[in-house]
Amino acid sequence: MGAYLSSCGRYHCSRLWQLAWTLPSKLVNGCIATMTPVSTRSKSTARSNERISRSSQLKLNHISFVVQMMAPGIGGTRGDPLQERTRSLRNFDPDSEQSRKALQFLKDHHTFIDPTLPVYELAMRASPVVTFEPGVAKVAPALSAQLRRGSTDAASAEFGEARFAVLVKAVAALHRAGVPVVVGTDQAVPGHSVHRSMELFVEAGFTPMEALQAATLVPAKAMGIEKETGTIEPGKRADLVILGADPLENISNIRRTDKVVQGGVIYDCAALWRSVGFQP
Repeated sequence: MGAYLSSCGRYHCSRLWQLAWTLPSKLVNGCIATMTPVSTRSKSTARSNERISRSSQLKLNHISFVVQMMAPGIGGTRGDPLQERTRSLRNFDPDSEQSRKALQFLKDHHTFIDPTLPVYELAMRASPVVTFEPGVAKVAPALSAQLRRGSTDAASAEFGEARFAVLVKAVAALHRAGVPVVVGTDQAVPGHSVHRSMELFVEAGFTPMEALQAATLVPAKAMGIEKETGTIEPGKRADLVILGADPLENISNIRRTDKVVQGGVIYDCAALWRSVGFQP
């Protein structure tokens, strides 16, 4: 994993790693606490897992847990009238006393957050997926049916949009509070939702550079391997992608991948997409 850099008119961003954690969590002062790193085949990752287990840092997947820390009970329960639940969501205050306490708790414990916003967006928003995730039109045929959604009534659609808006506001609050946030997708649109995650971070108030770092340097710090990767420097790994446009001008240019460099080998992105049944 490298970092972002421009060179000879091209723009480079690292191979994007998604942190994976199991969820044997426990409550600390009423808040979700630590996650355990999933074992991998990589010796380097195994070393970082050992370093993480010795640290005081916390790692938390899924922004919905943070929202419940900031505003317990927001959105009501299934038995409540849908309009009341929607009204509750619209009254979410990321600057309330409870929200500030939750954010300070996360900051004090050096918590890294993986919001997994793309999977929530797929589940909650009523708009056609292609309107916010163009990559859905390029997936392999076997995945198309899984990503189709049925129609919904107006009240349910309004509720879903309100739920997702709260999650984006919570990510924005984390960022303003200085809580480190990393790019992650969960089960969304393979190969594309990692880009959508960065787009959503920019919608939440990140600069394009900060969104890129959330996929490179910040995850490296979360795994304790920032001396090996996370930025492009002599002596570090040079796994990266080459883009055809500047993501600092428009973060969606991160989707314009041209080449992938990994392990000293340059791969053509279009050929890689076709090899798994996707359209380039």
